[in-house]
Amino acid sequence: MSQRTAHSSAEVRAQSRIHLSNEGEIRKKDIRLIKQRFLNLHRLRLQRVQQALTPRQHIFLDLLPLLFHVNHPILPGYISSSVPAGIPDYSPSQNVVRRAKSLGKGFVFRKRALRVYPIDGIYLMGSVGSVAHSSKSDLDIWLCHSTHLSDSAVHALNEKAIAIEQWADSLDLEVHFFLIDSEQFREGAATPLSSESSGSTQHHLLLEEFYRTALYIAGRYPA
Repeated sequence: MSQRTAHSSAEVRAQSRIHLSNEGEIRKKDIRLIKQRFLNLHRLRLQRVQQALTPRQHIFLDLLPLLFHVNHPILPGYISSSVPAGIPDYSPSQNVVRRAKSLGKGFVFRKRALRVYPIDGIYLMGSVGSVAHSSKSDLDIWLCHSTHLSDSAVHALNEKAIAIEQWADSLDLEVHFFLIDSEQFREGAATPLSSESSGSTQHHLLLEEFYRTALYIAGRYPA
């Protein structure tokens, strides 16, 4: 390695370091750096999952966030226009819009500004993105929603999730959605994920699993 190359590498490493103030605070510039590293890592993990799927199944992960961002009669899982929809900081790529149109030429994506987003985030859980994942693995998906949704709204959202599971089954994919109230989970409330344990033990096990295995799809970033 030449002296110039070594110097350039040292500069890159210095620029990529996270700096803490004396009070332990992180600069905004470093927060952006952490966020970009997070997105890059999960983009690579998602590519690994796609490689384990058949070409016919790729459309499921491509459209997954879009299905919960809008209600459109031509898209899989459509129940009604009143089902809670909308994910913060999400906008489909041109490729995703093309995939949606492949299901029917009548699909048109229109941006809309929402004051409140009912879906906080979507995450794949478990062995997904790891060496343990294979084409025969099922997909467990946490659909984290706002705590302010009414019981009827949560029920409608669950009906949509079931319909999307059925669409996935037509693609030979075994998919399971778990609706999570973000605020209740943060506070340690019981979740519908397991009947084998309860209370704080279950909460801490699930929290550990989330930070260890969750693969970010769309929405808010874990903190």
